[in-house]
Amino acid sequence: MVKLGVFDLDGTLLTSEGKLPGTFYQDVELLRSRGVTVAIVSARPAQFLFEIFDREVDLLISGEDGNIFYRGKQLLHARYVPADLIARVFEITAKRDDTAVLCTGLNDMYVSAEHYHRFVEWGKGRFMPEEPKDLPENAKICKIHVLCRDGIEAAKRMVSADFAEIRDRGDVSGSGYGWIGITAKDSNKAAAVRFFQQYLNISNDETAVFGDSENDVPMFELTENSYAMKNAPADIRQIVRHVTEDDNNHNGAMKTLLGITLGNEAHGT
Repeated sequence: MVKLGVFDLDGTLLTSEGKLPGTFYQDVELLRSRGVTVAIVSARPAQFLFEIFDREVDLLISGEDGNIFYRGKQLLHARYVPADLIARVFEITAKRDDTAVLCTGLNDMYVSAEHYHRFVEWGKGRFMPEEPKDLPENAKICKIHVLCRDGIEAAKRMVSADFAEIRDRGDVSGSGYGWIGITAKDSNKAAAVRFFQQYLNISNDETAVFGDSENDVPMFELTENSYAMKNAPADIRQIVRHVTEDDNNHNGAMKTLLGITLGNEAHGT
């Protein structure tokens, strides 16, 4: 029996317009009343996670690809990127004009003025703080976000080539739209799922996971109850055990969880 449903956000739980399904809070409460906990596992920084949920709800939430953990708005745990790894990422990207770098901690975001303007020019200004803020020494960084101007394929090339040398010190993965996430070693979405499993004393067999991108692959590998979204790229759909019948614009992830946990009862929601 599935007792934990884990959702990626962008391209999975959220619509293409970045909105929650209209019945989200109702569905969460129904699932909870039947002993099923809902968890969110996202690449998003902490600063953006809580903008999504406009009311109090008892959710487990992990951001920064498994580096921060909350129950509701209560911080449970955080991990940080080593200082030498941060310095090396900046060295690798320093001579490129097709990338921009953003560093995020629990409460702060750091981006140089030059890269701030790149983010804005490339249509990602909504992810920026109100003004540029240089990274201070000894800052506690949960994740480094690198944006490739030329999109997903450019990001994949950079992950496999430019950042290959740092894989022994940190985790590097693409998360769609040309973004690359760099975190402490073994801090990925699988680690996030395992944290919540341990927190709840729940097994892999009792867990279902839903995602659509490369950085969801580690958590897909944890359980046979792994679901790629109908709207996921073909290479992602091919490596999971299941694909949802509906896409992210038609509440495909939550409908599937309701179906596998509540059966016929779910049809009334």
